[in-house]
Amino acid sequence: MAERVIAKDPYGVLRYGETAALTPKLADCLFEALRLLSENDPYFRAADWDSKTAAGLMIPALKHKIDSIISSADSNLHLRSLLIEGLQSTSLAAELAGTLEAILLSPKRFYRERDDAAEALLPHRDKAWWQATIAILTDQGGDDASRLALRLIERMDADVSDGQIVGAFFADIGLTSCQLPRATGRGVHRLRFYDRVLNAIPSERLANVLDLSVDYAEQLLDHDWESAADVSSLVAGLLIRAIDKCAAGPLLAPAAWRALGIIEKTQRYHRDYINQLAQRLEGHDALRQAIQMHALANDRRDNSIFVTELFLQRRLVSLGTKTIDLVHAFNRLSQGNTHDPTLRQDWKDLVSIGWGKDGLDPDVFAAAEAFRRDDAELADFLAERANPQKPAWQIENEKEAEKRERKLKIEFQNARRRFGKIRDDLRAGNLGAIVPPAKAYLGLFGDLPSKIAPGERLAEWLGPKLRDDALVGFEAVLHRSDLPTAAEIAEGFARNTVYNYSYPIMAGLHERMRSGKGLADLSTPLKLAALLISHHDPSWEDETERQQLRSALESEIIPTSQDRQSFARLWIEPSLAAGKEHVDGLYMLARDPEWQATGAALAAEWLTDFPQLPEKVEALLVDCLAFGGALGALREVAEARAKAGHVNIERVLCWLAIDVLVRFDAVLPDLNGIGARHPEFIWFLRDRLLFERRGGMLPLTIAQAEWIITEFRQKWPYAVLEGSGSGDRNDYDATDFLRTLINRIADDTSIEAGDAFQRLIGSPDDSYSKLIRHMAAEQRQKCAEENFSPIAPGELAMLLDDGPPGNIEDLKALVLEEMDVTRRRLIGDDLDPVVDFWTDNRVPRGENRCRDRLAEMLCPELKPYDIQRITEADMPMDKRADLAFARGSMQLPVEVKGQWHPDVWDAATGQLDVQYLIDWRSEQRGIYCVLWFGDVPSKSGRRLKAHPDGLSAPATADEMRTMLIARIPEARRALIDVVVFDLSSRKS
Repeated sequence: MAERVIAKDPYGVLRYGETAALTPKLADCLFEALRLLSENDPYFRAADWDSKTAAGLMIPALKHKIDSIISSADSNLHLRSLLIEGLQSTSLAAELAGTLEAILLSPKRFYRERDDAAEALLPHRDKAWWQATIAILTDQGGDDASRLALRLIERMDADVSDGQIVGAFFADIGLTSCQLPRATGRGVHRLRFYDRVLNAIPSERLANVLDLSVDYAEQLLDHDWESAADVSSLVAGLLIRAIDKCAAGPLLAPAAWRALGIIEKTQRYHRDYINQLAQRLEGHDALRQAIQMHALANDRRDNSIFVTELFLQRRLVSLGTKTIDLVHAFNRLSQGNTHDPTLRQDWKDLVSIGWGKDGLDPDVFAAAEAFRRDDAELADFLAERANPQKPAWQIENEKEAEKRERKLKIEFQNARRRFGKIRDDLRAGNLGAIVPPAKAYLGLFGDLPSKIAPGERLAEWLGPKLRDDALVGFEAVLHRSDLPTAAEIAEGFARNTVYNYSYPIMAGLHERMRSGKGLADLSTPLKLAALLISHHDPSWEDETERQQLRSALESEIIPTSQDRQSFARLWIEPSLAAGKEHVDGLYMLARDPEWQATGAALAAEWLTDFPQLPEKVEALLVDCLAFGGALGALREVAEARAKAGHVNIERVLCWLAIDVLVRFDAVLPDLNGIGARHPEFIWFLRDRLLFERRGGMLPLTIAQAEWIITEFRQKWPYAVLEGSGSGDRNDYDATDFLRTLINRIADDTSIEAGDAFQRLIGSPDDSYSKLIRHMAAEQRQKCAEENFSPIAPGELAMLLDDGPPGNIEDLKALVLEEMDVTRRRLIGDDLDPVVDFWTDNRVPRGENRCRDRLAEMLCPELKPYDIQRITEADMPMDKRADLAFARGSMQLPVEVKGQWHPDVWDAATGQLDVQYLIDWRSEQRGIYCVLWFGDVPSKSGRRLKAHPDGLSAPATADEMRTMLIARIPEARRALIDVVVFDLSSRKS
C-alpha cells in the first residue's frame, strides 16, 4: 500500500506525510517517484514553494543518488532545491560538503539553492572559511553573489571586518562589482532591504560602519538614481540603528552630517526610511543640535546661516522646526560680542529663520534678547520684521491681476450691452444670438469658472436677467422648425463638421433635465438629433449629466433592437461612405455590452457594402462581429474576401488571422510553414484573438490553440520582460500570447486537450517544453478532481468492514486486486494453473477459452462481495464485452485480447473506451486485459502482433503493459486500467 501511495503522489507524501519514519526501501521508492515526477512535471513545486522537509531521504543509501542530482546544474531545479533543503541539519551534509561548496560558489545556480546550500554547510565549516567565502562572493559580481554574502554576514552575526560588511553592501548595490559579461539593456532594479543585516551589527561598531559607508558613497559616482537611492537607504538605516542603540552621541555629528548629505540627494525615494530617520532625529535633541552646530561651524554656505538653513532643512535637521534648537543657537551666540559684524548677521539670520506669523516665540525672543543687549540697530531690525514691506514681485503680480480683472470686467460689460440689444433674438433662439450663451452654459469658455452651476456661470457673464433670457432661448430652440435634421447632422460628422445649433440644443435639453421638466413633449426628430450629438462629442458636458440625458433619450428613441440598428445606420453609414480614417461609434458597437448585439447585426453588411475601408475601420468592424459572437457571419465575409484577394501583405495576414478563427479547417493546408515565413503573423493572431493585452480570449478550439503553439514556439523562444519595456510586439509579448494559449488547453479537461498536450510534449525540446509538461500535469490534476467522487459514509463503512463495493471505483479496485493475485498465481504456484492456457502441443489456447479460465479463477474470490460475473455482457449499440463484473446498478466491462489479435495494441481505446465505456453503468471505468505468451513460433498463429509505430517488440509482460498504457490518451488513463497476464512460464 505504501509504495502505491508514494508512486501516486510523492510530493503529497512529502508535504503531508512523516518521511523521517520511512524505511530505506520506501525512502528509495519516494526518491525515484520524485525523480519521475520532476520529469513529468518540471515545475511540480510551483503551487507550493514552502519548505518541505526531505530529511527522510537523507540516508547513506541514497547519498550517491542525491549527489548526482544536486551536483548537476542541468538536473531539475525543483527536485534539486528540495534535496538541498533536506540536507540541512543532517549528517549527510558533511559527507556532501564538497558538492555544497560548489553549489554555493557557482554563479550558474539560482539564489535559493545557493542559499540553502550555505544553510546546510554552515555547521561544517569554520569562521575563517566563511570569511574567505564572503570575500569571494563579494568580488564575484551579480545580484545573487552579493545577496549571499550579506546573508552569510547576517548568519554569522556580523563576525567579519567592518570593511567586509561595507564592501558587501556596496557590491550588492552594484557600485563596486558587477558580473561579466555585462548585461545589455535596462536591467531590473531589485528592492533591497538590509534591516536584518543592520540588526546583526553590534552597536559599538555602527559608527565606524557608517563612517566607512559614507567614505564609499562620497568617492563613487552616481551611476543612476536607483543606486543613489539604495545607498541613501543604507546610510539612513545605519544612522537609525545607531540612534536606536544609543550609539549616536554628539561625537557622531560629523559623520551624521556627511551621511545626511548622501540622503539629501534622494529624499524623494524610499520615503519610509527618510520619515523614520526624521522621527529619530526629532526625538534626539543632543545629536540634532550637535549636527546643526557642526554644519554652521564647518560647512556654512555663502557665509550665511540663513542660506545654510536651506541645507539643514534638506538634511532633516532644520533650525526652524523646533523652538529648542533656535534657543540653543541663540544661547551659543549670546556668548559672543554683540558688536561683532559676523555675529550680528548671524543673529539677524536666526531671527529671520524663527520669525512666524505671530513674530518670535517668547522663549526664542528671550534668547535673542540675551545677545541684543539693548542694541538700537538690532531693535530696528526687529521692528522691520514686524512690519515688512511687500516685495516688488508681489506688487507686480497684484498689478497684473488687477489689470486682468479690469479687462474681464470690461468684456463682460460689453457682452451684456451687446446681448441686451438683441434680447428678442436671444429669447427666440435665433442662431447668431443663442450660440455663445449655449457654449458658456456648456462650459466651453475658458474665462468663465467651470466649477459652478451652468446657470450661475451664465449669470456671472451676462447678469441674471440676460441669463434668464438665454434659458428661454434654449427652450425656444427645441421647438424651432429650421433645425438641422439627424441625417444632416450625421452627414456633418462625416465631413468633420458640427452644426452650431448643436450647442443650444444640448444646453436646452440639459436645462430641462436639471429642472425636472423631462423630454416627453419634445418631437422625435429633435430627440434623435440630440442623441446623435450626445454620442458624437461627449467633451461638452458633465459626464454624469451626459449619461443621464443619453439614457433618457435612448429609452424614448431607441427602445428596441431594431431601433438601435436604425440609429447606428443613421450615425455611422455616412462616415463609412466617406472613407473616414476614424469612425465614431464603432468602438462602442464592438466593446460596449449594451451595443454589441447591434454591432454584430450590422458589421457583416457594412464590410460587404464598403469593401475599401481603411484598415483600422475594417478591424473595428471585424471586432463587432467577433466580440458580438457573430462568428458565422464573419466566416461568410472571410470566405468572400478570400475569393476577392487583398491589396497588400498586411491585409493578407490580417484576414488570414480571421480565417484561423472562423475557417480553421478550410485554411489549415495553406498555413503550413507560415510561422517560418512570416513570424510576425503571431501579432495578427494575438490582436484578433485576445480582447485586451493579458485579457480574455475569443472562443478557440483545442486544435486551433495547439496549431498556433506548434507553429510559433520555435520562432519565438520563451522570453521574460526584464526592467521596463515599451510597445506590444516584443519577444516577451509573444511569450505571453503563447502562454495564454497553453493555459487555454490546460483549462480544458477533455480527452482532446490531453491528447494535444501529449503531441506538444512529443515535439522537439525547446524553451517551452518544461512549461508545457507542467501545464499538462496541471490539466491531468484538474481531470482527476473533476472525476473524483467522495466516498459516502455508508460506502466507507463497507470498505473498512471488507464489505461489498459501494461505487464503481471500489468495484474496479477490488477486481484489479483479485486480478493481481491471479496474475501472481499464474507466474508461480504449486498447482501450476498456467498449464490450462496451453495445449498439449505447447500452443496457446484460443482467446475465449483463456478468458473463461481466467473468469473461473476470479469468480470464487469475488463472490463473497456479491459481485456477479457476466460473460459476453450486453453493451450499447448491440455490442458485447468479453467480461463484465456487476453489483447492483454498477457494471465494469473487461475486454480480453490475446497477444496475436490484430487489434491488441489499440483495443483499449478503439473498442473498450469507444464501444463499452459509453454504458451508463460503467461510469466510464473499464479494464483491458492482454494474454501474454511470449515469443512463440510463427506457425502457431499466436505470435505477438507488431507495434503500429514500428517499435521493437516487448521482451516481458511488464514491458508490454507499459507500451499499451502509452497508447491510451493521458486523460483516460485514470479510467482505463491495463492488466497483462504473463502465461509464458509453460512455453519451455
